[in-house]
Amino acid sequence: MNPKTLITVAALIAIAAFAVLSAKTTPVVSDKDHTYVGDLVWLNSYEAGLEKAKQENKPVLLYFWATWCKFCRKLNTEVFPDPEVNSLLRERFVLVAINIDQNKEIPQKYGVQYPPAEIFVDADGNVITKVMGYTPKENFLRYINTVLAQYS
Repeated sequence: MNPKTLITVAALIAIAAFAVLSAKTTPVVSDKDHTYVGDLVWLNSYEAGLEKAKQENKPVLLYFWATWCKFCRKLNTEVFPDPEVNSLLRERFVLVAINIDQNKEIPQKYGVQYPPAEIFVDADGNVITKVMGYTPKENFLRYINTVLAQYS
């Protein structure tokens, strides 16, 4: 094979591999009030989340994350986008994302030292259950359903 053709083929393979790997990584995008991850819109304010939970009579999912967290990326790409998980979270919970590098007070209040941590609380901030670290979709669904059964 011609060296130029070989180089061109290798470059195309590298570009294709990069495109596939990039598509599998969901970036965390945040603005002043919200974080957008896992096809969900999360509030950035703990206080606003509790207030919304009181108004809507829903439990709150506090998601403690960081941009450097490998297992947060796994949650963001494998668990939160799952249709069943996504639907339940979107419809039945108030979602609050806490970046532990930007907010030290709330993680400390709930004993979170490293991400990820998913803590389900009531509208007053009382813990219903904690998920410390990554958990696969099937386990996460069990936590969601347990919280919904307790909160009803």
